[in-house]
Amino acid sequence: MKIEGVTVSGQTICFSSPIQMELCESFDTPASSLFVVFCIFWPLEELEKIIVKNNGEVVFDGYVDEQSTICDSSGVKIKISARSNAPLIDNEALPVTYIRPSVEDIYKNHLEPFGIKGVLGSGICQGNFTVSKGTCHWAVVDEFCKCVLNVSPKITKDGYLDTRHNVPNETPIVFSNESKGNCRYFSAQVKYKRYGVIGQMLYKVDPSQGYTGLQIDENAKKRKITIKRYLNLSGSQKWERQYRLQREFKKSLSGSCEVELLVPFDCFLKVGALASFYDKRLGEYKDFRIFHIEHIISNLGMHCNVILRPKEHF
Repeated sequence: MKIEGVTVSGQTICFSSPIQMELCESFDTPASSLFVVFCIFWPLEELEKIIVKNNGEVVFDGYVDEQSTICDSSGVKIKISARSNAPLIDNEALPVTYIRPSVEDIYKNHLEPFGIKGVLGSGICQGNFTVSKGTCHWAVVDEFCKCVLNVSPKITKDGYLDTRHNVPNETPIVFSNESKGNCRYFSAQVKYKRYGVIGQMLYKVDPSQGYTGLQIDENAKKRKITIKRYLNLSGSQKWERQYRLQREFKKSLSGSCEVELLVPFDCFLKVGALASFYDKRLGEYKDFRIFHIEHIISNLGMHCNVILRPKEHF
């Protein structure tokens, strides 16, 4: 692994091996995060960027949020916190109401100025789409894709907005110690969470009437979950009401079923990738996706944490 820093004056610094590192990537945010600690032997000016490469492939390229240099009896250390795609979250979008915008329109106004290369997928809004004051650019993209396209967007490793429901010819990553050729793991944990999962949604579309509409989530029904919630849709446009209902159900499913794996550090996988897990003691879990990846270096060694969630929860 090779880690480089770029100073505000444009100088490139090659760091030694880190004494501590946490590199985290989650599906629900475009910004990967990095926390890293090095020993240094010379004064270091302010850093703008930090880049992590594994076997020549860039696995992190982000802007420094904070750096701190500490000098004590053990020597001099520098602590660095950074995020990739930070401008998408840090910059506020101009409040505006779009009339029947396409995903291409949203991309050009909210992602292209920050270096995102293009869009994978298509779609158009059947009505108006409003960007409220105080909304960051990524929140605009996320809301549009979930509300209009019914899909959770992500930024690919090569810098494209991916709004496709399915990736063509996608081969699942298999986590299993039962046979050769699969991704190995040191430990595994299967978790179910029932609290907070919505089973029924009562809603209203007319402000002068009560909550007369009812929708039942089939996923929760299979699990015999009957938690009830109310949703006021009277201020929503007709085209977005069903999307808002489905979004509330899907939000409540987040984290309700997970497979947590401890795998070798050198497993550099892609968040969002199709995956399955099999252990004869825990069972088989198919049609999952990678939700979270965390590479860790500490005084206890090097390892990688991976979290899988059912693909219908994305």
